[in-house]
Formats: sequence, C-alpha cells, structure tokens
Amino acid sequence: DLKSEKRRTQMHVARNLLERHTMLLLTASKTLLRHPECESARNCRDGVFRQMRVSLQLIGLCITDGVLPFDPARYFAGIGYPDEETLDIGLQLTANAAIKQLVDTLEMVRMTSNVGTGVRERLVGALDAVCEMTQDFTDSAYTPHHHREQILDFLEEARFEMSNLLRPEDHPETLRNEGIEVTVQRLNRRLKDLRKQLQIVAMDQVSEVFRANEDHLILSSIKACAVSGDIDGVEQYIEKFREHAEHMQEVCRLLHHISLTDSLHVQTGHAERNLRAMAPLMILAGRTLCLHPSSRIARENLEVFCDTWAQAVNDMSKLAKESDAAAHGRVAAEKQAYMSLPRPGVS
Repeated sequence: DLKSEKRRTQMHVARNLLERHTMLLLTASKTLLRHPECESARNCRDGVFRQMRVSLQLIGLCITDGVLPFDPARYFAGIGYPDEETLDIGLQLTANAAIKQLVDTLEMVRMTSNVGTGVRERLVGALDAVCEMTQDFTDSAYTPHHHREQILDFLEEARFEMSNLLRPEDHPETLRNEGIEVTVQRLNRRLKDLRKQLQIVAMDQVSEVFRANEDHLILSSIKACAVSGDIDGVEQYIEKFREHAEHMQEVCRLLHHISLTDSLHVQTGHAERNLRAMAPLMILAGRTLCLHPSSRIARENLEVFCDTWAQAVNDMSKLAKESDAAAHGRVAAEKQAYMSLPRPGVS
C-alpha cells in the first residue's frame, strides 16, 4: 500500500505496461520462432522484452522506496533509459515545476525581503530553468507564431521584473521592502500569464492532433501494403507514421510540461516514453509482415501492435482531458465536493 501518489501512479503505469507488453511479447516471439532468420522480427521481440524489463525496474523502484537503495544493475544489468533520462520520472523537471520553484523562491523573498547573494543565484537559476523548459513550446514547429511570440514576450517581461528585483537599491529599508513586494507581485503575475499561455498552446496542439485523426488511416495503409508485399508502399506509410508518432510524442511532452498534479506528471511523462518506445517497434512489425506477406502470425503480430498503439493514443486523450480539467480547477472542485459527502456508514 504505497502512500505516495507519485509511487502509486508509477506502480499503476508499470503494471499497465507489463499487461500490454505481455501480449506483444507473445506474438513477437511467435513471429521470431516462425521466421528465425528475420532481423526485424528479432529486433521487435528484443525491443518488447526490453520495455518489460524497464517496467519491472520501475516496480522495483517503487517497492524499495525508502527501504533499500535502488540499484537497477542488481536486477537487470545493462537495461535502463538513456543517460539524459531518469527512471524515476517524478524527478524530471517540467515547465510547470520550474515555474512553481521560482514562485516558491519569490514568496520566500517577499516574506523575508532578503535578496542576498545566495538568493540571487537561486532566483537567476530558477528563471533560467523556466526559460529552458519553455523551449519545447517555442521550438515546436506546430506552435503558431502568435503563441510563440506571446510566450517569448512573457519571458522577456519576467526577465525585466527579475532585473528590477535584483538591482541594488539605496532607498530606506521600508521603501525598499515595499518595492520588493510590488516587484514580486508583478513577477508572479507574469509567471501566471506564462503558465496559462503554455496550457493554451499544449491544449491547442492536442486538439489539432486528434482532429486530424491520422492513426487509423496510416496504420490501415501499412497493413494493406504489407499484406500485398508492396515494399515501397510500406516504406512510404512508415515514414508518414514516423512523422505522426513524433508529433504525438511532442504533444505528450507538452502535456507533461503543464501537468499540475503528481499523478499527471508521472502519467504524461511515461505516456511520452511509451509512445517513443512503441513507434520503432510498430515499424519493425510492419516491415516483418512486408517481408513475409503470407505469414499469419506476422499479420497477427502487426494487428496486436496496432491495437496497443491505439490504446496508448487513447490513454493520451484521457490524460489531455484530465490536464485540461486540472488547468481549469475542475479537479479541485470535484474533490472538494466528494470530500463534503458523508462517508459510508456515517450519519
């Protein structure tokens, strides 16, 4: 019984991935047994197995939390995420987390009226982190120009207010304290506007990607070309799928950036990683069927991969709705309404 919301969510994510990948491992292994000389079938099977082992690592992380130091190599040597990523996605910095850290530091400054050297470094570092985290929004090819400009404007205004806060003042202490409080309030307003703008950009991209609804058409085309042995057709639609998958991952990354709760932070982060891991496996399954168009198990394997991809996209849709609800405060309202109800058995 995990008390941490983050750990509970991580355990749920890991179990869910294990359940889905069990069927993938079954069909991928059967495909490799049927076509042992097929390199794409082997890579597909190995990729699924690797994802299952990473899920087991995540479960190990949850159950040893606070009890034993977690050492991934103790269980599975050589398995893990790339160097730039951490298995514990709860530690991963996002735009919302960076903004919250800066707001917390500003609140400390407002209460203490202290802008010493150490505090200055923390403020500058926190603002730099916010700027870095927003690059996923401003660098995205799918972000409209006016939204990109709005984000950059808010960042520039935040930098201006920060420079005012860090500028040494020769005024009497009372006036200086009042000036600090006013500047902190202005900076908080800019950060609030920035957070809202990031939410708008993320939700607009979510709406756009689901409005296009390209998944079914692309996957159906890959299956049709693979069954007919049309290698050129398969490669053409695989390239379209790769671009579409990258867009889905990017949108999921933006959802991760605007996540407001520990649960959403974990779920959106792992949703992006899952899509990133699934995309190349989908391509391998399609190529395997193209090489063996008459193979019943290769066709079944691709069908299972398509179904699993559809489930991952459906998960992303649900997370988008939850993120939108959290951004508009509906989650807090629903929880408050629920908590106000009498508990069962209590009159």
